[in-house]
Amino acid sequence: MGLTYDQIMQNMIARWDAKYDKRQGSLVYDACDAAANQIAQLYLDNDDNERNAYPDMADREFLLDWALIQNVSVQEASSAVFRAVFNVEVQVTIGSSRFNQSDLNFRVIDAMYDDTGTAIPGQYKTQCETVGTRGNSYIGKLTPITPVPKMTNGSNVELLIPGEDDEETEVIRARVLESFDSKEFGGNRKSYKTWVNTIQGVGGCHLHRRVGDNISVIIIASDFSVPSKTLIDEVQTSLDPIVNSGEGVGTVPIGHRVAVTGVTSQAFDISVRIDLVDGYSWESVKPNMESQIRKYLLGLRASWEDAAAVVVRVAELIGALVNLDGVLDITELLINGAGANIVMEETVVPILGELIRLENDSEESEP
Repeated sequence: MGLTYDQIMQNMIARWDAKYDKRQGSLVYDACDAAANQIAQLYLDNDDNERNAYPDMADREFLLDWALIQNVSVQEASSAVFRAVFNVEVQVTIGSSRFNQSDLNFRVIDAMYDDTGTAIPGQYKTQCETVGTRGNSYIGKLTPITPVPKMTNGSNVELLIPGEDDEETEVIRARVLESFDSKEFGGNRKSYKTWVNTIQGVGGCHLHRRVGDNISVIIIASDFSVPSKTLIDEVQTSLDPIVNSGEGVGTVPIGHRVAVTGVTSQAFDISVRIDLVDGYSWESVKPNMESQIRKYLLGLRASWEDAAAVVVRVAELIGALVNLDGVLDITELLINGAGANIVMEETVVPILGELIRLENDSEESEP
């Protein structure tokens, strides 16, 4: 830590003989003031340079330089891609036809194709013109910005590749620091995780050594949902295209055959026996309870990559719900009719089915 402006001024003024006027506004004071400001700024600049010389303290700008030096890929913001369906007579122009939905705009970037490579009539890929996760939820009707002949209706109907925000600074820092202890090399596990997780739309992966011909790569979407077939196909093509598998045409080394699959989802019905605060009804508390359960399950899906097994826990669900407004107590909680934790299979992630209220004993006994 360098000297402050006040410390520098005191040191400089003290060096002048007492016969000189050193009061504020004097020539001596003003001369020292100008020099002290410049010296103090040099100390501040030096502190900044010293801090940014190390990745554990560096500002984002300099941390990105460290990421480049350490060959750590940094996720940049990307745009959501949707499957849009129009009436089959519609005449859109790929690359220039634009649409609006709410406060975001979308551009047609490609046709949709079936398994034989034939374009599907009336179906196209649309890309949000605003980068980031903000566009991921914009399912619904599209309004033309540019003229679209013969269009009578059109909608985004399915999120194919989720948009992503710029990677957070502290997440980058953690990966840069980790890179000093674990190196990517020649298709080792760390290489594979980097290759997969830096593909737009991927939120995590599980890797398994070769069984038979293929190395297994299981992915989850970046919004921690089930990945679309389009995303799975893009990851497959990026790593190891099926048409020339094992030839090293993709990212993975020659001789590596990769099979990419995605997680699937399982819906769980949650049943609760609940005591409500006076003045609250089941209809008034249910939406908040559903929101809290979805938030809890989203957290489990977000931890899927690093978890040996995702476990839906009764106690954690009760803990997430019991302090909500209007909830006095939860005396019982069942998951799919049973009061036990659910251990998920590796390739399955949990989502909410229905939230059901169990009748209390006092309610059952009423005539």
